[in-house]
Amino acid sequence: MYGKPNTGAKKPDNSVGAIWVRKGQKGEFLSIRIKHNGEELNFVAFPNTRKTAENHPDWNILKSNGTPKAAAPASTGAPKAAPAAPAAPAASAGPADNSQPPF
Repeated sequence: MYGKPNTGAKKPDNSVGAIWVRKGQKGEFLSIRIKHNGEELNFVAFPNTRKTAENHPDWNILKSNGTPKAAAPASTGAPKAAPAAPAAPAASAGPADNSQPPF
């Protein structure tokens, strides 16, 4: 039954996820977690503040910036190194021959 606190009862086998109401700096939003094919997918939903007609959605759903638990890599604690700078072109052995086009 809706509205009653969970008393430790087992989740039904057909459960595919959950939704939490959260409060952010700009108001309420929904935090959504869905399990699909063994992977946890995270979404957020915000009220549609531009709704001007009845057929417009009440909420807009976006992928969450968080990393799904199934795809989270193990952290070593070490900071990531900056990418290496590209190598300089090799020096020419002799004077440049500009009589031929470069293609």
